[in-house]
Amino acid sequence: MLIEFTIKNFSSIKDEIVFSMESTKYKADNLENNNFKLGTLELLKSAVIFGPNASGKSNILLAMKKMRDVIELSLSNKYRYSGISAFKFDVEAANEPTKFEVKFLYQNVIYRYGFKILNKIIQEEWLYYKKNEPRTRESQYFQRNLQNFTNYGEYKKEANLIKKENKTREDALYLVVVAEFNGHISQNIINWFETFNAFSSLHTDFLNYTLPKMRNEVDREKIVNFVQSADFGIQDIKENKLSIEDMSNKVDEKELPNDVLESIKKGEAVSIETYHPKYSNNKFVGLEPMSIGDESDGTQKFFEISGAIIEALDNGEILIIDELDNSFHTRMIEEIIKLFNSERNKKNAQLIFVSHNTNILTQSIFRRDQIWFTEKDIYGVTKLFSLIDFGTRKDTSLQKNYLAGKYGSIPVITKLEYSNG
Repeated sequence: MLIEFTIKNFSSIKDEIVFSMESTKYKADNLENNNFKLGTLELLKSAVIFGPNASGKSNILLAMKKMRDVIELSLSNKYRYSGISAFKFDVEAANEPTKFEVKFLYQNVIYRYGFKILNKIIQEEWLYYKKNEPRTRESQYFQRNLQNFTNYGEYKKEANLIKKENKTREDALYLVVVAEFNGHISQNIINWFETFNAFSSLHTDFLNYTLPKMRNEVDREKIVNFVQSADFGIQDIKENKLSIEDMSNKVDEKELPNDVLESIKKGEAVSIETYHPKYSNNKFVGLEPMSIGDESDGTQKFFEISGAIIEALDNGEILIIDELDNSFHTRMIEEIIKLFNSERNKKNAQLIFVSHNTNILTQSIFRRDQIWFTEKDIYGVTKLFSLIDFGTRKDTSLQKNYLAGKYGSIPVITKLEYSNG
C-alpha cells in the first residue's frame, strides 16, 4: 500500500512536495469504507487531485510513473531514463538532481526508498525500513552517494553478493543490482513496485495492459462481466485474430504498412469485437458483432481500463490514472470511485487520479483528506495542498466553494481575446 510519495525538481515541480495516502484524525460521517487500518497505519482507499490546466497535477502522477520506469529500465539493463527533466525556469534548479521517494507498506514492513538522478546518473540512493508495529523506530539499510555505498544491518549480507567486483554502474540503481543477485530485501522492494501501476491518459497504455488479459479465459470473463455491469448493452467481448483476407475486405493489401502486414502474417494482429443483442419483431435472434472502434469513446475507454481496475481490486494494488473522467459520464466516475471506497474492495486497493469534474467534489463521495489541489505560483512552480488544510464544515458544499475560488486552484481568466486580423 502506498503511504507517501515525495517529488522535488521534476517538470513544473521545483520545491519538494509530499502526496500522502495516510488518513488524518478527521472523521467522515457515513464514509467508514473510504479508509482502512493495518497495524499502526490508517490509509485511504482513494484520492483525487483537482486543479486548473497546466497547474502540474498531471506531473505528480507522471512522477510516480517515471519512478517506476527507472526501476523497470534498470531491471532491463537499458538505463535510458528519458522524460526526467528538472524545473527549467530557475537557474539553480535546472542544474540540480530530481528526487523521487516513496514510502509504502509491504508484508507488514514500512519501507522508504528513494533516489536522486541528474543527467541519467544516480546521484544518491537510500533505503529505510521499520516494522509496522507500535514503538518501532526507522532504521537504514543502505546509503549511496554517487559510487560510494554504505550498508547497514541485514543489508550487509545482500551487499556481499556483489562485493567481489563493482557490479553497479553509475546509471544503474543499486537496489536493482542487488535484487538481480537474489537479495531478498531488495526483491521485496521490486515486488512492491510491480503493484504500483501508473497510467497516462493515452489509450495505448491501457490496451497494452488489458489486451493480454483477453487471452486468459478467466480474466476475459471478469472483463466481460465488468463491462456488462456498466450497462453499455454489451453481452460479450472477444479477441479475434486478423487474416490477410479480413483486411483485404476493408483495404487494399498494398495500402497496409509493412509492419502491420508482417504482424498479420505472423498471426499477431488482432481485433476486439463486442457483441450486442439483435432482435426481429421484438424477439431476440442472436448477437451482432461490432468492432470496439465503432463503440462510443466512453465504452472504449471503459473497456481499456477494465483490466487495470480488475487487477488492482483482485490483488490490492495501487492504480494511478491521469484524466480518469475523460469521456465518462459523472455517474460512471462516481461508481468507479465507490467501487474502491467500499466493502467490495476487500484487499484495500488504492485509486489515485486527476480530475476536472467538480460534480464529484462532494463530501458524500470523498473524505476531506482524500481531496488535493494544485496551482502554480507567479514563478511557474507547482504547489500541492490538501482540502484538510482548510477549515471546512461537514455540511459545506465543496463544489460551490471551489468554483468560488475559496480553495484556490482555479484558472484566472479575465477575458479571452480574439483577433481575426
